[in-house]
Amino acid sequence: MQFPARVINQLLVLVLFAGALCLVAPSRPATAAEKGASETLPSLSVTAGVLESKIKELETATEVQPEVKTRLVDLYRQALSKLEEVSSNAARAAAF
Repeated sequence: MQFPARVINQLLVLVLFAGALCLVAPSRPATAAEKGASETLPSLSVTAGVLESKIKELETATEVQPEVKTRLVDLYRQALSKLEEVSSNAARAAAF
């Protein structure tokens, strides 16, 4: 069963948006002791390796329509770019 490209795109955007929200929204305010602890970023469940793996998987997939494949690969590459941007911003913030 193949899903329409629009459904896949909407699902991917929803997943990326939810992931972004998880990165920026703390689950609870930090206590004074936690604020004094190391200032590290939370562990990311979506890593560059995961995205690169998904891109390779899509590029070799034969059951996915070419238009859908192209769109998903573009979205994965955008997500990779955003991860690099987050890493760069974190490094600049740490230096500040």
